[in-house]
Amino acid sequence: MSVPMGDQPGRPDGDLPPPPVDGAALAEMRQAYVAACLHDVERERVRLRDQLETRRAELNRLSTEMRMLSRELHLGRKKLTGLEEETNEERARFERDFDELLALPGVRRVEAIGSMIRVLTEPVVIEHEGHRYRIGEFALELGLDFGIKVVNLNNTSWATGWDHPHVQGGYPCLGNLKEGCEMLLGEFQLVPLVSLLMQFLEAYDRVSAYGPITLWKREDA
Repeated sequence: MSVPMGDQPGRPDGDLPPPPVDGAALAEMRQAYVAACLHDVERERVRLRDQLETRRAELNRLSTEMRMLSRELHLGRKKLTGLEEETNEERARFERDFDELLALPGVRRVEAIGSMIRVLTEPVVIEHEGHRYRIGEFALELGLDFGIKVVNLNNTSWATGWDHPHVQGGYPCLGNLKEGCEMLLGEFQLVPLVSLLMQFLEAYDRVSAYGPITLWKREDA
């Protein structure tokens, strides 16, 4: 007895068997299946590859920076060694300068206030036309940040309050000495600088003075 087609066991009535799949389609389906299963793995692989590339680029950058820093460190050490040697030489020079400043005629005391050097003088007297004028004791204030100040400590002019015939408000009118004095200060050649300033304080030029020498009292009056 034959069984009707729609009544074959294991298959619903009326269903037909799936068409056969060719080899190419089967391979495509297999690849799609594998890709779906490996989706998360592939995403992680791409992430790690990009991360490694970023790390490689960072390593190259750091290697370059390390070479530059190593070179900078080498040059810095050489510069520091030279500066330390120069500082030792300068220290010895400044110690000699201090003693030489104190030995200059008219210098009474040498002080350091922060980075400023302050030289205190003996009383300054100017001789003019046979008379001696008592100008006073001075503080020579020397600093790279402000320059040269000349301050009368105890005998400004009785009429104007000026420090000196060639000094107003602590600022000296140095004339043709100014450029040389500024250069000496910039090089911290303080012994020749103070020597020049002492000569300046003991001099009087009627033409370039702010006022007459008679603004100060005569010693021989």
